[in-house]
Amino acid sequence: MLSYSRHSSVSVQAISQSYASDIVTAGLDRVLSSDGKLVARLGGNFQNDVYENLGTYAGRNDKSYRANVALIYNIQLWLSTSVTYEFEKFVSSASTIIDYDVNRVTVRVSVGY
Repeated sequence: MLSYSRHSSVSVQAISQSYASDIVTAGLDRVLSSDGKLVARLGGNFQNDVYENLGTYAGRNDKSYRANVALIYNIQLWLSTSVTYEFEKFVSSASTIIDYDVNRVTVRVSVGY
């Protein structure tokens, strides 16, 4: 899967400040077992937010990078479990915004009905 989207939003940090977002997303699922129950998932995206040239954050540019890898086991059609590792990096051109990295591990059990 590969997708691109572009949209405009209003900032929650500054009144009447808008920005445009460009987002590129990629993902790949691979079945690892002959019965189709074990699946590996690899994905990520890049987001670039460009603020308009007026207002509090004139010319601000935020970038975020995300990557994830997951191992999914489909026990039954209605029951699955997964373990996911996600990495996120956020960088801003605004000196008042703190850049950060996030490492996250999630264990999930999903029950359908």
